[in-house]
Amino acid sequence: EQPLSLASQVVARWLGDATYLDEEGGPRTLPRFGDAPSFDSLVAQVSHDIRARTVLAELERLGMAEHTERHVRLLAPGFVPRQGFAEMMALLRDNAHDHLAAATLNLDGEHNYLEQAVFVDELTAESARHLHAVAAKAWRQVFRTVMREAQARFDHDQAHATSAQRTHRARFGSYFYAANQDDEPL
Repeated sequence: EQPLSLASQVVARWLGDATYLDEEGGPRTLPRFGDAPSFDSLVAQVSHDIRARTVLAELERLGMAEHTERHVRLLAPGFVPRQGFAEMMALLRDNAHDHLAAATLNLDGEHNYLEQAVFVDELTAESARHLHAVAAKAWRQVFRTVMREAQARFDHDQAHATSAQRTHRARFGSYFYAANQDDEPL
């Protein structure tokens, strides 16, 4: 297992498992060691092959987590590396591929993948910024719901299906873009 892939799985579980969330549904600051909920227990739920300190080093390198002697805090609301051009390019490639695949497969009339957007024009910059904030808030709510269900399905399939049966992937995403009439980004 690659550290980046493992890091994304750890973040997904951290954001999707109620054990690791606070009362508002945000990621808890975790004790570094100990029984659940701790960072070590979180990593152990995802993999027994790679040590928690390796995953922590990767998350810190990506600018996604920080730790003190005794605690680990998630800095990003999802798996969006703030460092590491290669990681950002890999996410862009994978997200763009699956988004375009869904859109083009819908054209054949035999598929019906979710592929929707809201469009509005003739806005001020202030209104566009406001809509960005609204979209980000809505995404956080949707992310928690879909991530919780994705984690439950993953755990179920790990326990009840063979590796030969576990050959499918799913991606659900969201984006926001705003620009002026000359297509200059906000």
